[in-house]
Amino acid sequence: MFITKKNQKKIIIFAIVLLFLITTDFFRNFNNLIKFNYDQRIVNAYGFCSRESIGYLNYIKAKYKFNYNIRIINYIHAPNTSWSITNPREINKYSNELILLNYPGRKIKIKLNQNKINEYTINNFYFYLDKIKQNNYLEINSVKITGLSNPKIEIIIKDSVGNIIKNIQITNFKIFENRIVHLTNINFEELKNSFNLYLRLSGMNIKNNAQIFFITENKYNVSNYKIIDNYDTCYYLKK
Repeated sequence: MFITKKNQKKIIIFAIVLLFLITTDFFRNFNNLIKFNYDQRIVNAYGFCSRESIGYLNYIKAKYKFNYNIRIINYIHAPNTSWSITNPREINKYSNELILLNYPGRKIKIKLNQNKINEYTINNFYFYLDKIKQNNYLEINSVKITGLSNPKIEIIIKDSVGNIIKNIQITNFKIFENRIVHLTNINFEELKNSFNLYLRLSGMNIKNNAQIFFITENKYNVSNYKIIDNYDTCYYLKK
């Protein structure tokens, strides 16, 4: 069957539109629009008490009718979510209340990634500075305490382009129970810009499958606050 040029153009346009709808996930999004109401779609996209936790923020905003802005602390790397509850009329006014999202408990446990043999790293450690105290220690699983030869721990702090900002030699530490290495307190308060933390271990027999965690005391202890609202790991607190 002969196809005219006019029909060819229609087919091409139809194919382009169909391809666009498929690549933009239009059909799934349209189905969600019909199937779920606004609040359900927000939860599906941003989580209720997970990820950005916009669902929980919308819930407490509707329930408690904020007059002022409230500081939000999210323990998971996520985009800023203050827009969801910010009162634009009181943009610079904050209450003595606090919202904690994805609260991990009294201790913050950060897994280090192995960079190379006996070197581990935490990228963007700066993210945790407003959430931690100075009581820090390492937990190393599968470390052997036999056959140690002058064990050393070195912490290297680099800026975002790799320049060394600080080099800390840790000399006061203990290895016990085959897995815990205690460190002296490390002062991060003077570091105001984004940085990465590198950990070098020498003179220790560490297995290849060892997991190393940087553990620090949480700056925020919910028991020191009045709990106005709580759902799972999300808290609305007042001092």
